[in-house]
Order: sequence, then structure tokens, then C-alpha cells
Amino acid sequence: MKKIIIVFIVFFNFLFSQNSDLKNLNTNSINLDREFLNAEKLFFQKKYNLSREAFLLYLKKRPLSTNDMLYYYIGACYFQDKQYQNAIEYYKLAFDINDSYSYCNNIANSYYQLKNYPYVVNYLEKGTDNVLHEAKQGDELVYGS
Repeated sequence: MKKIIIVFIVFFNFLFSQNSDLKNLNTNSINLDREFLNAEKLFFQKKYNLSREAFLLYLKKRPLSTNDMLYYYIGACYFQDKQYQNAIEYYKLAFDINDSYSYCNNIANSYYQLKNYPYVVNYLEKGTDNVLHEAKQGDELVYGS
């Protein structure tokens, strides 16, 4: 009988400790989401330096983030501060996650500010190719080509 009670106690102890870990995980996730939203709010208030620091802190806590908007915002903050090479680095990270035309355009614009015109053309062409490819795929879906 003692063994059954001990097993029962150990089982419930394990069950409650797992539940506590899940609560902590959810709380941490909610706090990180709140941090992202606060950084985004700073960005829209045009407080680019504060926003960049908040996003970089968020990234430090989630170093493997696949949120392309995170990298976009950091790049845009650098761009606003005329740190174009840093902007390019983060825009490229956003582009690696989501090969959107707008990211190519942002990269091209940053290279334009650096007067690196061959790269401007390269990224504008890459963005245009992506748009054309997406349009072709859309036509295939609509028209069955």
C-alpha cells in the first residue's frame, strides 16, 4: 500500500511540475510578444533608435527567429539612421525568410544610398523576377496553364 501511495505522490508531483513549466513557457512567450509589439509601437512613433534597441533585445532572446518583419524593422531603423550597410544586412535576413519584392526594393534603395549602382540593378532585377514568377504562378492557378 505504501508503494502505491508513493507512486501516486510521485505521479502527481510530476504532473504539477510539468503544468508549471508549461505556464512559465506561455508567460515567457506572451512577454516576448509584448516586447515585439512595444518595439513596433516605438517604430511607428518614429523613435527609431529606441525601436532598434528593443528589436535587437528581442532578437537576442529569440536568436533563431523566422519572423521576417523583425529583421525588416531592424533594417528600417538602421536605414533611418543612415547606417545603410547595417540596413542591408538585416533586409537580406528578412529576404532570406520571405523573398518579397519589397525587401529587394529596400536592399536596392540602401545600395543606392551607398552609390553602389550595380547592386541596385541586381536587387531591382531580382525583385522584378520574383514578382513575375509569382504572377505566372497566379495565372497558372487561375487559368490552369
